[in-house]
Amino acid sequence: MKFKRLDRVDYQVSIITIIIVCASFFCVYIFNYKITHDDMIYSLKERSNTIYHYVENYLDKDTFNHNFSLDMKNDTYKQIKQKLEDVKNATNVLYLYTAKMTDEGEYIYLVDGLPTASPDFRYPGDKIEKEIYIDKDLPAGWKPYYIFLMKVNNEIVGRMTLREGSCEERYYDGHIGYTVEPEFRGHYYAYQGVQLIKPIALKLGFKELIITCSPNNLASKKTILKLQAQYLETVEIPKKYRKDFEAGETIKEVYLIKL
Repeated sequence: MKFKRLDRVDYQVSIITIIIVCASFFCVYIFNYKITHDDMIYSLKERSNTIYHYVENYLDKDTFNHNFSLDMKNDTYKQIKQKLEDVKNATNVLYLYTAKMTDEGEYIYLVDGLPTASPDFRYPGDKIEKEIYIDKDLPAGWKPYYIFLMKVNNEIVGRMTLREGSCEERYYDGHIGYTVEPEFRGHYYAYQGVQLIKPIALKLGFKELIITCSPNNLASKKTILKLQAQYLETVEIPKKYRKDFEAGETIKEVYLIKL
């Protein structure tokens, strides 16, 4: 039996074919991994939001004001803790708790949904570990942000967002974001919300804040002008960032608020 000897050209073609096949499998793997990863992240976000809104509708945030009792024997504490435990067990989440920022700018636990006997249980008033809210473990380019509900006569009229990051990092989306429900617009609630957020921003170390709006968003621009923010420029949002904005948003007016 005679074997055909591979000449140099056949050998090179074989190597190239192997490389192409391996590269193709690698590309398919990366593509599938990204799709699976993105789907998983989206699913987790949706699940977290569902749990958050469910608990939010049950709890009255006014309960957690300056007069909130840190006594674990208090009836209000017991009711909230039982509810958090029930939701935690039903949804199988690892941690579920309420917290707040003190007047000194520190974050403390209020009601922990873990069983009291758990080694990870936190008592009311315990300081929250910095690694929980410091951004060192966030994906590259991500910064923590804070969401505040605007309530008038115990009714939610809108939401405020305070995003951490430098002015360069927040140049397009801004440090401050707000939305007011349609039926409550025209009462300067966004303006009042920004004014209330300023002291919080100062406690977090901000000296100035970026705030932006789309040129055609006249209501938002009116709020910004009432805040006497300094106009910087009108810019086009880089394509790599547009996925984080609403469809069709490509231009932003950039303003600066000095604290």
